[in-house]
Amino acid sequence: CTAGRRTGLAAMTARVDRLGPGDLMTLWAEAPATPMHIALDGLLDPEPVLDEHGRLRLDELRTAIEARLGRAPELRRRIRWTRIGQGRPAVVDDHRFTIGRHVTAVPLEGCNEAGFWTWCANQALEPMDRSHPLWRVTFATGLTSGRVGVLVMHHALADGIAGSALAARLLDPDPD
Repeated sequence: CTAGRRTGLAAMTARVDRLGPGDLMTLWAEAPATPMHIALDGLLDPEPVLDEHGRLRLDELRTAIEARLGRAPELRRRIRWTRIGQGRPAVVDDHRFTIGRHVTAVPLEGCNEAGFWTWCANQALEPMDRSHPLWRVTFATGLTSGRVGVLVMHHALADGIAGSALAARLLDPDPD
């Protein structure tokens, strides 16, 4: 911002993060039938995530994940699309961010592990709402193994290695 020159105030500069060319190519190439998601999925031991009645501790999980978003501030950011002549789309804080939109649960009663992996593959085909941060964590309960499945998805946030590091910052109990 250079408006300060006209008012006698010191000139101010705002930092704007822009999508890189690779991110733009991914977003432009994406269509409803060809999503460009990266998904990390796995199976969790049930004890830490289920209560004594076998119910998912979804509120506690949301609280724990939200408390860790300081480790991964990019997860609170969304794309702000620009007009012609305004430069590449910007990445901005989502002031309407709610953890419930991003951390959800689904019952997959009687589903075996092969069925869980198939479910994950199908979920990776679901488009994401580009007006919000492009990620979600879904906990799957009811698996025949007794374990809890977790699907962590993100899009235009990170590639495979960076995505694994991002998931570790978010899900690892010890930030170091």
